[in-house]
Amino acid sequence: MVWWHFPPTPKQLTASAVIFLAGVGLVAVGSHLSFANAAPQRARAAARRRVLDDLLRKKKLDHVVNLDDIKVEGLLCEENN
Repeated sequence: MVWWHFPPTPKQLTASAVIFLAGVGLVAVGSHLSFANAAPQRARAAARRRVLDDLLRKKKLDHVVNLDDIKVEGLLCEENN
């Protein structure tokens, strides 16, 4: 907690409020863009997954790696139990 030795002037309070609101606006825009781009990123990840599955099946590596037990989230592979 900050202890003020003197109260801020109205101009300083206004500047603080404007900077705070600008920060809130930047966070809001960033989160909106993040959620707006989530679906295309998931589609690209699914397309990469299909290409990799086809490549492994073409090379007959399906018996080495059970492709149906692997779940892809972004770039991480996790095994389902």
